[in-house]
Amino acid sequence: MIDNLSPNQRSAIKRAERNPELRPLLFRKAKGLKWFRAFEEAGFLDASSIPAPKSAKQEGYVTIPTWPIAQYLASASEELEEKDDAELVDKFLDFVSSATEHAVAHEFGNYRVWWNFATILSNCPSDLITEKYLGYVDYWLQDRFERGILAQQIGEDWFVRLIRQNTESSIGLAMKLLDLLYKVEIIDDKSGRPPKAVLRFETWNAEKLTEKTAHLAGSTIGIPAVEFYRQRLAKTVSELGIDRLSTIWRPAIEDHEQNLSTSDAEDILLTGFRDALLGLVEFSDRESVDYISGLFDCDSYVIRRVAIYVVRKKFHFLSSVVDKFLREDYFTYHYQHELWTFLNECFGKLDNYQKDGAKRIILSLKESDEKGVVHEAATAYRRAVWLSSIRKHDEEAESLYSEAIIKTGSEPDHPDFSSYMSVGWVKEEAPFSEEDLASCDIDELINRLNTYQDLPSQDGTTVEALVRSVRQVFKSNPLHFYESLPDLSGLRLPFLSGIIEAFTELWSEQAKLPWDDVVASVLELCEAVLVQDRVWSHSDIKNGAGDEEYCSRLIGNISRFIEKGVRSDEFAFAPSLLNNAEIILRRILDKQPAREFEVDSDAVSVSINSARGQSLEAFINLALRQCRLERDQHGSHEDSWKKYASFFQNQLDSGKDYEFITLLTTYLPNFYFMSRSWVVSNLTKIFSRENYQHWLCAMQGYSYVGSLIKEVYQFLAEDGSFSYALNDEYLGSRVRDRIVENVVVAYINGYESIDDQDGMIAFLVKRQVYGEISHLIWFVWTLRRKDRDHLQSKVLSLWAELVSNLSLETEEGRKLASRLCDWSVYIDSIDENTEPLIFYVAPYADDDFHSTDLLKSIARLSRSQPDKASELWLRVLERSFPIFPKKEFKEALENVAQVGPDGMRKAKKIAERYMIAGIDDPRLWLRDIGASQNK
Repeated sequence: MIDNLSPNQRSAIKRAERNPELRPLLFRKAKGLKWFRAFEEAGFLDASSIPAPKSAKQEGYVTIPTWPIAQYLASASEELEEKDDAELVDKFLDFVSSATEHAVAHEFGNYRVWWNFATILSNCPSDLITEKYLGYVDYWLQDRFERGILAQQIGEDWFVRLIRQNTESSIGLAMKLLDLLYKVEIIDDKSGRPPKAVLRFETWNAEKLTEKTAHLAGSTIGIPAVEFYRQRLAKTVSELGIDRLSTIWRPAIEDHEQNLSTSDAEDILLTGFRDALLGLVEFSDRESVDYISGLFDCDSYVIRRVAIYVVRKKFHFLSSVVDKFLREDYFTYHYQHELWTFLNECFGKLDNYQKDGAKRIILSLKESDEKGVVHEAATAYRRAVWLSSIRKHDEEAESLYSEAIIKTGSEPDHPDFSSYMSVGWVKEEAPFSEEDLASCDIDELINRLNTYQDLPSQDGTTVEALVRSVRQVFKSNPLHFYESLPDLSGLRLPFLSGIIEAFTELWSEQAKLPWDDVVASVLELCEAVLVQDRVWSHSDIKNGAGDEEYCSRLIGNISRFIEKGVRSDEFAFAPSLLNNAEIILRRILDKQPAREFEVDSDAVSVSINSARGQSLEAFINLALRQCRLERDQHGSHEDSWKKYASFFQNQLDSGKDYEFITLLTTYLPNFYFMSRSWVVSNLTKIFSRENYQHWLCAMQGYSYVGSLIKEVYQFLAEDGSFSYALNDEYLGSRVRDRIVENVVVAYINGYESIDDQDGMIAFLVKRQVYGEISHLIWFVWTLRRKDRDHLQSKVLSLWAELVSNLSLETEEGRKLASRLCDWSVYIDSIDENTEPLIFYVAPYADDDFHSTDLLKSIARLSRSQPDKASELWLRVLERSFPIFPKKEFKEALENVAQVGPDGMRKAKKIAERYMIAGIDDPRLWLRDIGASQNK
């Protein structure tokens, strides 16, 4: 190495050789590697002169001296990468090694020197940092007097540099540094106090380090980094035995004022895991779905809490994971804050089945004592806690919440935290035990239940407990009671509702019963009850107390019983009983008023949860059941359809039955099966925009249809309903997404043409609304495994239209270009048709993190077109330098390099682009490929 020192600089070195006091000044002034050889020759690089701590003047204190030569080496090491001098790097590393070994041998440390050494190592090639040097880092981090500033240097500088290099060796080294930085020690002083977990440096340093590194690690390294934090957190809380107590030591996963202390090791590790997991979603939303889904299969409460939190924060990407924790066993204090907050923020974004499921779970929650006796006020309070999370999203939940707080006498304080829950309720019990009720004959049972005086209008607590006892008695002893069911028609409505619910549950469980006789008795009971005025006047017998809620519940339970009995042909009511079911449902639909709707109502949720809506749904399924039976017997079902057609027509013509219009469009393919001509002839009425509320309900219901009917699609496209819906402020993303999917399917099936400027596909392309085009691109990508030959030409034509309308001047335009890279799966070869498409979007592959699929396609194309694949690759490298997935990366590089000298030249050009960006792995891989070719 030529040092290029001036005569004055050489003279300064000579003076420093003669006078050691001048050396610190010289080392501070010396800049760059040009001094290194001269310093070495002068004997200044004496590793054994590393200074140890010295006693200070004040007794009991020490001073930690600086080491000027180490400061110079740290500064000069910044030029090592530029010089690319392996011998020089080895000299730097040897100096670090020798000095550290000397300190170890003499049992001292010097954190100021360790900071300099960490800087030197960070400037050396990562593949040269062997386990020996990691052992030195471990030693440095055990310094007696200070570790925090070293941890910051390692984490905030060295670790970040390694991440940004993004090579296999740099990522591997970064992971090893994480392991050293987050070493946990469990301290148990055997004094009877709980053991404590500590890191190796102060809280402030640990928090700052985690803030700088965890999210970055998750968003660049991905699952390996997240797994590190998860395993370290799980191991720590397991050794401390505090997993089940996580809501005490960490009330909220997010940063929150209720987290009174976040300084313990477990808190810092939790924060690291949380932030890394959030980063993982940005790294790969697809990988994160599978990974986060798997977290719910582990046995750690705190890990699952973090997972729920991340699903809430990244709901757009992780909505498919919701079913993993929207289960009854998560509605406990262990997950209360995270699940309550999730429901409070995301309930409106759930599909209706998930919403209905959540409400059912909440309504099934109970509080009981050690004997299993349910306490109604405590139960009501627990339900109120959870209902409060969704009440703003759901009318029924609001009503149920109001009912619950009447029973408890107060609203829950801070319902999102279990530690704030009030427990001052009165625990009341059912007045009769289940054993007492089961031993009664029918007359005695009726007398006991109807003469019970604690009516719902006064308190309701023990009445509800008694209802549940009645339900359980009938469910446990159906053969004892079923023949006498018609004799119970005079029972109070709450108890009748419980009895119907008991037999509905037995049907759902397909219990071994003489079902024809049982169903006949249940239906006879229902008929006898529904002819009574008290059901429709909302007054119970004996005292005339208003009881609208129980009337609605009874009607809903009757409807659900019938709906479950006719939905499936495999386990269904006997055909001879269907007329009885029809009479019951017609009676309900004649009497039960329709619900009021607002423009911002969730029409499907309201309809499937209201008493009338449940009856309509049962009636539709009954009509379908009878049509199927007639078709199977006679080859057609015209007679069965005629039985129901007039009712459906009357409801449609009324224009005010919003529950019906919502369910009609939700079940539109089923109506199309029952009568194609009826559906087609009524499309103008079904999707009429003369009544705005009617149209909103129709479009919301249609968004739940999973198949496309040509006549319906063409009507909605030509009628303008689709274009109006895309612009409507009250119709949410579900409706808009389903319209986009309809348009794509219509285009693929030939109902739409890209050349028809008045068609919906052209309308979407010209609109260039980011959310619509983004969903369109994603939906087309999901079809890649279906009838690909038919799809390919359609996709390429659509791609050309999108590209011609795409604006790369905007961030959204570049993100759409990135997403279009996923369509590379439809390209079999790069030719005059496909080259303009893929080359146009390739430079933007990483603008929205879609380079992974494109690299896979490059690898695939390189098998038959290595030249074109290399050109495409170079287009990608104009703006980003993706290196994952490595398997396909290496395959593509090898395929390109194998095409003779010209191929190797192109492969080297690709590797050089990565080198310029600080990523050396491709060069090393290419070197191995060349060596293999030369054998």
